[in-house]
Amino acid sequence: MSGLTTTTYNYSGNTRAVVVNSGGNTISILDIVNKTVLSTVTVGNQPVALAVSSDGSTAYVANYTDSTISQVNLTSGTVTATIAVGGQPTSVALTSAGTLWVGGTGFLAELNASPMSVVATESVTDKSIIALGYSN
Repeated sequence: MSGLTTTTYNYSGNTRAVVVNSGGNTISILDIVNKTVLSTVTVGNQPVALAVSSDGSTAYVANYTDSTISQVNLTSGTVTATIAVGGQPTSVALTSAGTLWVGGTGFLAELNASPMSVVATESVTDKSIIALGYSN
């Protein structure tokens, strides 16, 4: 038959994705193989960014309106901690050593991911950090 196309996908490793639903104040954990939503977790107000631990067990969500970071257990689908960061967070990056960097409107903060605590905050007057990245 002409006009038929077959697409084959091969997956290896983790087959889940985690997405921020800013308007719904939630994150969704997706099964990308079966194209289904595994669970939806309510976090803070207006989540805008997240970082996932290297083992896929934990997400750290930046809640812009609340000025908080939510720690989410992705296995149980529950928020395990919430911490104020003092400004409107717009980006997060997690290092392999467990340091969580949070950037936002007028600040850059260093957090200890376990236990959730603010280590240091640096003011960046008249600046907004909109993206962070980390690489070993």
